[in-house]
Amino acid sequence: HHLTAADPDRAGGASGEPSDGSDFIWYIRYRDDYRRLDGHWKFARRSIHLQWVEERPVLKMGPARS
Repeated sequence: HHLTAADPDRAGGASGEPSDGSDFIWYIRYRDDYRRLDGHWKFARRSIHLQWVEERPVLKMGPARS
């Protein structure tokens, strides 16, 4: 999840709803190659595979009131 503040030039999130910002949700997978070095496993290479991205409008909530 990546939260961002509202863009003053946009009316809302992707759906156009009123929003205080956006929550970008990324579904990613890592493909890692490992190498054993001095008795310890280390990353030799890592690649990121972005599967999908979703954007949702979010509203800032204030503290609970009694």
